Amino acid sequence: MWGIWMIFNIILKFSPFTQLGVSESIQRNVPILIAENKLETVRINQNNAYGFSWLMGTVLLVAFMLLGPSLLGIDKTYCYLFAPILLFNLISYNIGIVFRSHNQFKKVGIVSFLSGLLSLISVFLAYKLSFFGFLIGQLVRYILTFLIFYLINKVTLNLEVKLTYIKGLIVDGTPIILIVLSSYLVTLSDRLIIANYFDDKSLGLYGLAYLVINPFLLISGSVNSVLYTSFSSSFGKDKTFLSIGRVFRYTKVLIFIYSACIGLVYLLLPLVTSMFLPDYTDGIDAAKWLLVGHIFYFSGGILTNSYFTLNKQKNRLLIVLLALFVNITMSLILLKYIPDIVSVALGSVCSFIVLFGGLLFGLRFMSHFRNSDQLKGLGLLISFLVGGIVILVFLGAFEFHSNLVIDGLLKVLSFIIVYTVWAFLFNKSDLKKLGV
Repeated sequence: MWGIWMIFNIILKFSPFTQLGVSESIQRNVPILIAENKLETVRINQNNAYGFSWLMGTVLLVAFMLLGPSLLGIDKTYCYLFAPILLFNLISYNIGIVFRSHNQFKKVGIVSFLSGLLSLISVFLAYKLSFFGFLIGQLVRYILTFLIFYLINKVTLNLEVKLTYIKGLIVDGTPIILIVLSSYLVTLSDRLIIANYFDDKSLGLYGLAYLVINPFLLISGSVNSVLYTSFSSSFGKDKTFLSIGRVFRYTKVLIFIYSACIGLVYLLLPLVTSMFLPDYTDGIDAAKWLLVGHIFYFSGGILTNSYFTLNKQKNRLLIVLLALFVNITMSLILLKYIPDIVSVALGSVCSFIVLFGGLLFGLRFMSHFRNSDQLKGLGLLISFLVGGIVILVFLGAFEFHSNLVIDGLLKVLSFIIVYTVWAFLFNKSDLKKLGV
């Protein structure tokens, strides 16, 4: 029965794509339009996006009730209980986007917290009524989440569906939604390859990396969401806001934070795994490579926000698709020579490097970033990133002591000292002249 919820959960995760990027267009455009004092355009766009979420949510509800049981082979009672969840989830998603576009992240956090608490209803009902009760609890949770969103919302939202405006939002938002989908595939393709070429045990070993990476994914997503709105709002007020110096400065900060945090996890992973997850020790090598790769992946967050703010989604999409191609191609080539999950991890690392490098060098072809010091700034920024990774990998390979605990602690201490000195010296480099 619980496998049915896994299927439902996947459908729920991808259901926002049915809006064809309308909500995503709102998140990009509204902060800019507010800064430009185009409040009537904001109102029209928000109302049409809100109305479209109701329309597509209703279509999903009806379609799932009619087709879900036969297509999925799932009892119609379960499908009928799940169908309204699709509607209320889609509307709540749209209102949440409106909150973010108005920089009301505190409200989003409150609703997310309350929604988590409401999930306890499902736990209680599952204990009493098994899976049937669990679904009833989930339906109650999503209805109440929508009502909380609606009640605390101070932005006037009316139901409007005018094809002219909807079409414009779709045209603007479709590249964004394709980027989101492609990004999912970039980070998911490695596990799909392992599931196809290896057994469940290998997939489980590979999952060790994502066990420690997932918290970083959540943090990175939250940081980027806030910066996205901030960038758009500032750009709406001042078109010169996104200077090369500012983008590099933010990116340098992200590189330092993510390299430091992931570095500590990288060095302690063998110790923690041997103590608490001994069955996963064979997955340590693959996990360490993936951790290194995700330093590139996370550090590109500011660059991604720059592309979205400047309405260069299509450029970003091409770079993501290139990274996806590299991921699949390199993994399959390496598997021919080394049939191990480490080969798939290395393929992912290559794709993350291509993604970060493509975003970085792509700035050179965007009008807001053309100046004589650009190539020098790019080179110095890459040197900072690569230098930190070299320090990390070298310390990880060096054995300080035969005792695993002492060895791990000495590695961490050495990394903190060496990386701090490296960052300090780099900060005094010529990059300062570029305003970074």
